[in-house]
Amino acid sequence: MLLAVACLAQGPAAAQGEFSEAALACYQQAARGEASALETCGQAASSGDAHATFLLALAERDAERRLARLERAVELGHARAAAVLAQVLRRQGENQRAAELELMAARRGFGPSQIRVAQSLRLDRENTQNLAQARNILLGAAASGYPQAQYLVAGMLKAGEGGDVDDAAAGAWMLEAASSGHTQAQFELGLVRGQSNPREGQRWLTKAARAGHVGAMYQLARLINASQPDRNGKLRARYWANRAILFGHPGGTTLLAAIGDPAAAPAPSATQPSSPAGRDSRNLVARVQQALTDLGYDPGPVDGLTGGRTISAIEAFQRSRNLPVSGEISQETLGQLVRALGSPQ
Repeated sequence: MLLAVACLAQGPAAAQGEFSEAALACYQQAARGEASALETCGQAASSGDAHATFLLALAERDAERRLARLERAVELGHARAAAVLAQVLRRQGENQRAAELELMAARRGFGPSQIRVAQSLRLDRENTQNLAQARNILLGAAASGYPQAQYLVAGMLKAGEGGDVDDAAAGAWMLEAASSGHTQAQFELGLVRGQSNPREGQRWLTKAARAGHVGAMYQLARLINASQPDRNGKLRARYWANRAILFGHPGGTTLLAAIGDPAAAPAPSATQPSSPAGRDSRNLVARVQQALTDLGYDPGPVDGLTGGRTISAIEAFQRSRNLPVSGEISQETLGQLVRALGSPQ
């Protein structure tokens, strides 16, 4: 089982090239969790396959034998093995050797090591050569698809750290990181985009808030309250302000008081943008609330207003149907509600 998990989590090293039959059998058997994987991977490791050696190291329970296998995988050129061994040695206080291994892994293209090495180089802010090297390393890792590297290099490009300022490239990498699920990038992108386009700002802040970013919860409540001052907006703003309070944001209570009572706010306009299905927004919300009530969820009163209870009920329904949990009335959510009720739309 340990070998199967290791194989699925790590995958064969990209630089392995063509694999022997024993190596391929090792990877496949390990991924399937077959008992024969250990023997097959042992054969592949004996023939000099670096990734098979690394998988055996991860599956090894004896500490000394694990270290020996990691050392052998490093000798065979396995980048991840170098990074893992560096972490082990760092815990043992062998910092010099650990740093050498981390650099080796970075040079062989292992993204997490590239990020750690680049961050180490950035510690000396006065060393322009180190900063330029860190920027180049992060650009390489970003291009390989590592969201953390994309976020970090966006900041360097924006600040002109390690080279010239490049706002266009910084924006592109920040968007790439946010699109890849980097929560802090989503938060910062939401703040920037929300200044000119509140709807887009809300979209990115919502992603970050749903991932647990407390600052995003707070800023999302502020943005909704400022851009949608009607009753629906107040309810949504209060929902996120309460979430911010729940997760300990120091300004949440003050913001909640500033949002005020939704009942005192004007009712939503009948000319508000319609739902994805093109229906009047409030009528659609009321229909969804009624459907959720009929299915045993608790969206609160059927009033056509998207408050916190309605959002929570939508999320619960989406979770029960293995849908993306957004709290929003998507076409897919509507379709599943119809199917659950067993009636035509």
